[in-house]
Amino acid sequence: PVLVSREGGEWLLSVVDLTRPIRISAPGFEARTLPADPIPSRAVLVSEGTLTVVLRSPDSRHVQTAAVALSGAGLRGRPIEEKRVQLPPAPADTSVTFADIPPGTYQIVWEGPSIARDRRSITTKGHGATRLGPLVLQPGVTLEGSILDGAGSTVPGARVRLLSIERPGEFERTAHADGAGSFTVIGISAGKDRAWSCGAEGFVDAKGTWSGEPFLSIVLERAIRVHGWVENADGEPVEDARLALSYRLGKRSGRRPLERTAEDGSF
Repeated sequence: PVLVSREGGEWLLSVVDLTRPIRISAPGFEARTLPADPIPSRAVLVSEGTLTVVLRSPDSRHVQTAAVALSGAGLRGRPIEEKRVQLPPAPADTSVTFADIPPGTYQIVWEGPSIARDRRSITTKGHGATRLGPLVLQPGVTLEGSILDGAGSTVPGARVRLLSIERPGEFERTAHADGAGSFTVIGISAGKDRAWSCGAEGFVDAKGTWSGEPFLSIVLERAIRVHGWVENADGEPVEDARLALSYRLGKRSGRRPLERTAEDGSF
């Protein structure tokens, strides 16, 4: 049945056998689902509101395109909702509104082909309207590239990472090569060098510095695959033996743990 609360927010539900959860919703409030067992006697609804973000393009002559995403502060950047907007030439502003937002702390993330990726945090109280901005966006560049092996063949699925040189961990973008070995990264802040790394299964990792050029060509060196096994003095296989690989690649050297041996001693 559809129930409408009486004055004061009270409601009465009479049933013979309550076996399904109760869902309560009201305009301007976050919907709640209450369990059938135990039968609830009281429900508290949390009011929702709107969040409006005002953006200003860095370009005073051309229309720009940007994606604006809303995510929870604890969701590791996974968007709750994303919208694409057209930004008119500055100083005109564009507003993006997210509706039905419960109280909490959120992150607004934006990027575009010519807009640098950036983010802001904001806390809303839920009820009513919350406004952020105007935010003056910064110009950005788009990086395109290709990933090949030493024979000139493409390397589909290879992963490229761009990292901040001055502040490790502050900036990180990841892209994967498509079937043609091509990749694209948009929304990179202009005027800053970035460290890049690239890797793929069956290839040696490559690293370098990107200085803002529009195209980056990466060549990966094929790695070798080593099969072996571990035996004891009696020639019996040793299961779960720990192995490590020490390596030297040009000026780089290191030590990397490997998987443990299988039941037959193989690795």
